[in-house]
Amino acid sequence: MLLAGQTAALADNVKAKPGWCQYQLSDVTLKPTDAGAGHRYADLRIKNKSNGVCVLSADVKLQLRDAKGKALPTRVVLPPGKPKRVKLEPGQTAVIKVAWGVVPTGDEPVDRPCQPTPATLDVDLPGQAKPQPKFNVVKWKAGPVCNKGTFKLSSITA
Repeated sequence: MLLAGQTAALADNVKAKPGWCQYQLSDVTLKPTDAGAGHRYADLRIKNKSNGVCVLSADVKLQLRDAKGKALPTRVVLPPGKPKRVKLEPGQTAVIKVAWGVVPTGDEPVDRPCQPTPATLDVDLPGQAKPQPKFNVVKWKAGPVCNKGTFKLSSITA
């Protein structure tokens, strides 16, 4: 009887949905793509380095930081609606398109950079119990992010 219960529990685990991709088993990079009048674009690439299937969505948290690690103004605008989820097989990469402005807006200065120049971008993956400092930190080489550090994210694709 005990064996039958254990077998049923194992079968349930096999049928279970994959969990969220874990930050320590992911490789995050930012690849610049196009640039337009006052706008910059990049692909946020998240690779599954684990041996199992995991799930991601575009509901990432971003934080710009200066060279000393101090948080800089950062806002994230997610795509409308419920975040789409994608399954990532081992070694597979998901892409979130990221857009930001480089022209001052509102009360930002026009005679100097609109915001401090970041050194890094922290990328916290969705589904984590707590922020992931020192993991998934991307070097930032794209200059200041105007509109108070606002990023617009697209839906995620695999």
